[in-house]
Amino acid sequence: MSALKKTLARRTRAKQMKDRLMRQIALFTLALWLAGCGLPQVHRDYAGLPPDADPQTFTCCHDPERWPEPIANLSLAIAPVALELNPLDTAETPGTLTGKDEAHAHIVNTARPLDLLLFANKTYIGGRFVPGRFTHSAIYLGTEAELRKIGLWNDPAIRPLHDDIRAGRIILEAFRPVVRMIEPAKILQTDAVAILRPKLSIAKRREAARRGVSRLGVPFDYWFDNRTTEDLACTELIEYAMPWITFDETIAYGRPAVMPDAMVAQGIRGEGLTFVEHVRGVKGAGFVVEGKRPVMEDIAAFWGPVPEA
Repeated sequence: MSALKKTLARRTRAKQMKDRLMRQIALFTLALWLAGCGLPQVHRDYAGLPPDADPQTFTCCHDPERWPEPIANLSLAIAPVALELNPLDTAETPGTLTGKDEAHAHIVNTARPLDLLLFANKTYIGGRFVPGRFTHSAIYLGTEAELRKIGLWNDPAIRPLHDDIRAGRIILEAFRPVVRMIEPAKILQTDAVAILRPKLSIAKRREAARRGVSRLGVPFDYWFDNRTTEDLACTELIEYAMPWITFDETIAYGRPAVMPDAMVAQGIRGEGLTFVEHVRGVKGAGFVVEGKRPVMEDIAAFWGPVPEA
């Protein structure tokens, strides 16, 4: 065997060993996660939302470092492998909105192009490891009729997506492995959805659509660090698409991020976003449409009392 072939063989074996080691670490970490059953969903000091709680001053997301830093960093480092191995991440989830066509139709009919969808998904294990009531977000791009109405359907940025949109993929999300278009029935395998409406002119909504779809195919940011744009997490895609809105940042493990709960709280306060409604699936059949108060209760229950300044 030539020296070159021997070198290539050694590199191949080394890569295989590294891949096996990463999978073993991922499986071990995943086992720890599953054994722990995730983060507590009600803070130990939570005693209920005060009756006079003011939506205009509602905040959240203090103390975001709910996992010890070494565990959090290890989890993020092996996330691409762990999520690939986790069947709970790819199988149909038991979310209380899953398969409810009437609820899905209501959400789609209520949303307007470039509205934000924030998802709460705590009835399955994966959703219980991410801090907060809401753990994912996406941009409602819109149907063909809606995009025609705001003058976007024949825009050069949207024209390549005609087949996707006509096939029902009308929502833009940053999810593993890359930013993609997805249909409501898939992304709405969840428990509840908050609809937020950006306070943007039609012209800026058009530009937000162009900016958002320009990131299709960009890798997912497993480190949730919004200082980078070469890869994007769910809220980072929204930030990129809508630079005219200042979103609340939270520092976690030394990295700035916009947490989905913080985005919902910002909508509740009416700062750059309007809270439209909250759609909650109920066990069995049906769903309910709610205002701000139940959402404030859900978020406050997770984060607990706000520390005194």
